[in-house]
Amino acid sequence: MVSLLCELQFWTMKDDVDVKGSDLGCFKLYDKGDVDTEELYIDAKEAYAKAKGIMWTPSNKRPEKLRECIWEFESGVCIFVHVDPDSCKLRRVGVDRYLVGRLASEHVTDAVLENHNLLISYYEPKMTYACFGKPLIGTDGVRKLSSVDAKLVTFDILGLAGRRLERKLSLNSLKDWVLNWWSVGDGEVWPWMPSTSNRERSNMVVYALNGQYQSNKLLIVEEDASRGGSVAVDVCVYELGRGKVSHQ
Repeated sequence: MVSLLCELQFWTMKDDVDVKGSDLGCFKLYDKGDVDTEELYIDAKEAYAKAKGIMWTPSNKRPEKLRECIWEFESGVCIFVHVDPDSCKLRRVGVDRYLVGRLASEHVTDAVLENHNLLISYYEPKMTYACFGKPLIGTDGVRKLSSVDAKLVTFDILGLAGRRLERKLSLNSLKDWVLNWWSVGDGEVWPWMPSTSNRERSNMVVYALNGQYQSNKLLIVEEDASRGGSVAVDVCVYELGRGKVSHQ
C-alpha cells in the first residue's frame, strides 16, 4: 500500500467548484467577501491557508492583476502561468488571445506547446500546427504568440468524418515526430460505408515535423486484454521508414 500526500489547488473562483471547509488538503480561490457562510470551518481554513502562504483571494494590483487574469483563464484563451515551484503559488498570469478565431473547432481535445511549435488536436479529424520563427521562451519569460512570427496551418487527418473521438498528441524525445492517437473501444460498432478501409479505421497517425534530428523510432506502452481475460501491459518499439510502421 502506497499513499501519496499532496495538496490540490483549484485556480478558479467559480461556484461550481465545491471545496469543503473541513478539507485541509484542497483549496480554491475566493473573491473578497465571497465565501459560503454555511461552512462551519471556512474561517479557520482561511486562517490556515494564509498561515501556510496559500493564496485565498487573488490580488488585482498592477502589473500582475491576478484576479482579472484568472477570470480570463476560465474563458478558453491561451494562458501562460508562472508558479512558485515550492508552494504552487501564482506569481504571474499572461493572457494571449492570438489563437481566438484561428482554430478549426472550439472542441479541443489535446495540445502540445514547445519552444518552436504548437500542435492542437480536436474531436474532429483535424490537426493544427503552428511553427514559430522565434523561440517562445525569451530572457524575460514566455513571449506572446503574436511576437514570435507564428505560422498556422490546419489539415485533415485519417479517420471517418462525423466521429467525435478524443484524439491525443505525443511527441518523441527529439521533438521531430508527433503521434496523433485515439482509443478504440472493445466491440465498438462501426457504420458500414462502401469507402471504409483499414486506413480509415486506424487509430494511430504519425507525422514528421521539421527538426534538426531524424529519429525514426517510437516507444509505445500498450494495454493487451486478449490473454484469457487478463490485462497485460506491453512495451513495444515501432520503427518508421519508407512510409510504413514496422514492429521490432
